[in-house]
Amino acid sequence: MEEKASFIVLSRTESTNDYAMDLIRQGRASVGLALFTADQTAGKGQRGKVWEGEPGKNLAVSIILSPGQEFKLDKFFFNAHLTISCLRFLQNLVPNGLTIKWPNDIYRQDKKLAGILIENMIRGKSWDWAVAGIGINVNQTDFSKLNGRAVSLSSITGITYDPEKLSKSLHQFVLASFMEKLNEAELMRNFNDCLYKRGEKVLLQAGEDVLEAVILGVNEFGQLQVLDDSENIRTFNVGEVVWK
Repeated sequence: MEEKASFIVLSRTESTNDYAMDLIRQGRASVGLALFTADQTAGKGQRGKVWEGEPGKNLAVSIILSPGQEFKLDKFFFNAHLTISCLRFLQNLVPNGLTIKWPNDIYRQDKKLAGILIENMIRGKSWDWAVAGIGINVNQTDFSKLNGRAVSLSSITGITYDPEKLSKSLHQFVLASFMEKLNEAELMRNFNDCLYKRGEKVLLQAGEDVLEAVILGVNEFGQLQVLDDSENIRTFNVGEVVWK
């Protein structure tokens, strides 16, 4: 393990988020500390899914933050702010075609480019820590195991990137973004302006039912709002529906 100021490079680890959470439990964490690896063997996605990638070709970084003390945001606005920050960072590399697939994946057209997983450490009523895990497909070009439903920076731009250097830039970009004064109304507008499939008809699975509906947007509670075929507005929490 190599440590440089607030950026730790792990040659290989099961999960950067798990590593970060262990540091918090041990009292060794500091706000802004980042843990990076290009070889994550058991990365985690939303709702228990596994984040898979070829060793050395992508990046996984977890940034330790303290939202209750530093940012005073509720969980959805924290998520929205982080996701928009990552989107803007990637837009410096891929100017066109990036969207946010609810709740916090970043897509290029219909393929996943990056994913975010936030895990929280809550003690009583105090939201002490948040670990922002960010995974980006960087140099991998073969996504046949994912049925071609993913894409990387390299496959988009034709450029080979240094995952560690890219991760350090992302780390600094995210920390700088959290120093900005936030306007919640503007944050909501920016999130919905970038929302994947907004205004389009999609198929969603809610339990055993398959729903055809138009994506309307995300409300201030982080819930997805859709218009079904009966012209009814329906609202879903994270985990209640799956994209088909």
